[in-house]
Amino acid sequence: MKKSSLNEKCILNTNALLSHGFSRSILCDLERNSYLLIPNLLYEILVNNKSGFIIEDLVKQYSGGNNQNKKTIYDYFEQLVKADLLTFTNFPEYYVPLNTDWDYPGEISNVIIDVNQNKNDLFQFLGQVPKLGCRFIQLRFFSEISVGFIKKIIL
Repeated sequence: MKKSSLNEKCILNTNALLSHGFSRSILCDLERNSYLLIPNLLYEILVNNKSGFIIEDLVKQYSGGNNQNKKTIYDYFEQLVKADLLTFTNFPEYYVPLNTDWDYPGEISNVIIDVNQNKNDLFQFLGQVPKLGCRFIQLRFFSEISVGFIKKIIL
């Protein structure tokens, strides 16, 4: 990363989506159909600074003055620059976030049903699924079943 980039204002690309995990997070690049596993600290930094940031300022803020922490945070941003996930701009407000709203005409779009020994509840549940507007059903069986039972479900 160029030294001059450290003091330029930048934002995370609008086509990059963040998702927080338990032990690490993921940054999905929708444009390139790729992803980058990132530490939760970097997730926190990016989420808390969505409106734009200067890398040098963030390094000072999050490193606590520790040189090893500074190097680690610089490395995180170096990785983002190499993956072309940051946009350097003086006008971050011009970059509108991607609209992630999604609307579905039913209550639920799909359902996965784990079928165990008690198969009677299955038919009662399957009777309710169409009323919810659900179009996709996946059944998972954890014991041997007969072809006749599957035909009974389908028909």
